[in-house]
Amino acid sequence: QDPRFAYLKDCYTNGMLPKVGLAIRGEKTTHLSFANQSLLQKNTKAVCESLKRYPLEIHALDFTGNGIKGKECSMICESIDSHLTTLLHLNFSNNKIGAEGAEALCEKMRNMK
Repeated sequence: QDPRFAYLKDCYTNGMLPKVGLAIRGEKTTHLSFANQSLLQKNTKAVCESLKRYPLEIHALDFTGNGIKGKECSMICESIDSHLTTLLHLNFSNNKIGAEGAEALCEKMRNMK
């Protein structure tokens, strides 16, 4: 399933408006930036669903400056399982991930090859 469709479907299911910059991306890329998108829990859930379905290898993910907390960080970490063998750069700077998010990141890093 197309990750954009998954994102839009999850937005609809949760009764929220999609962020245009996240829903419309014409190019297929291995570097995805969600920087400065003010991702709240519902938005993060929708992004996670699209990451699970992203058909290409992901080499870099950027979540800089979103106010992401531990729970959202854990959700993102769970959604990138299929990309752990190709992921080279993961940026959560300028967020509030706390101990819960740090633990989730450490667990994923242990599973990276």
